[in-house]
Amino acid sequence: MVLVGVLLAYLAFFLLTCRAPYSGDEWGPQWLSCGLETAMRIMLKPFGLSSKVVFDDPGGMPTEPLQRFGCCSPHGAFPVMTMSFGMFRFRNDPSLRHFRLRNAGATVLFFVPILRELLLILGVRDASRANLQKLLREGYSVALCPGGIWEQVNADHREEKCYCQRGLGFVRLAMEAGVPLLPLYTFGEGQVYHTHTLGLGLRRWLAKKLRLGIPIITGPWGLPCTPLPTKAEHIMGRPIDVGPPNAAPTEAQMTEVYGRYEAEMHRLFRAHAARLLPPSVAAKGLRLEWLGHRTRVLGLETTVLD
Repeated sequence: MVLVGVLLAYLAFFLLTCRAPYSGDEWGPQWLSCGLETAMRIMLKPFGLSSKVVFDDPGGMPTEPLQRFGCCSPHGAFPVMTMSFGMFRFRNDPSLRHFRLRNAGATVLFFVPILRELLLILGVRDASRANLQKLLREGYSVALCPGGIWEQVNADHREEKCYCQRGLGFVRLAMEAGVPLLPLYTFGEGQVYHTHTLGLGLRRWLAKKLRLGIPIITGPWGLPCTPLPTKAEHIMGRPIDVGPPNAAPTEAQMTEVYGRYEAEMHRLFRAHAARLLPPSVAAKGLRLEWLGHRTRVLGLETTVLD
């Protein structure tokens, strides 16, 4: 009877808060967010995980309210560093709160009890196109991973790989709203786990057909799902201007903006890879693929076209 009562109480709570994933309003009290961040850092410290947010711009960290369209890369097998550290910083750090950042998350995540509530506290909201457009109209910054599930499945701890979807949806949304793109590169996200290629063909099929990401990962001594000691830095790049709001950007206009996004990703990689990535990973460069269009390997000095 107790279990039934708990389930009914949660169902009532769920129904009362069912619109939360579509609202930009902060969810949950600030003290709870700060407490959860502290608890997360304490829990992950024995695994050797730590991170910090860095603003990579000669002008320094801005202090006025800003609206940006964040492009978070790489996704990693699981975005442990981004979720456990980066997202909390954007809610709890006074020097970052003015971004009013809302992160895009798959609709299905908001049907998983406890995970749902944690994501809402972190500022994650439904990733549907209509909802992101709504948040941008209301003045919020939004952030997503341009490579999505495809980038998750293809994550490789031996090489930095980032992807952008065929239709450049993130560029289109930013141009429609007239909101500058802001590359957010987490150096170290790809090295939290050892990734494996077992069944990669099947897992890619599942990602393409069912939007289901299933990475195969291990940590120290081959233990599954156990993180490796990692010190990450979330580097915020320089904003990429997309011009005034454009309700119907052309393919040529989006390609031009994407080209400047590539250039900024290359600049970030050159500036920080040697310091923050294992030497063997940094030496391979950043593989940046616009699915169905082109692949570029952005090295520490040069760009190679595939």
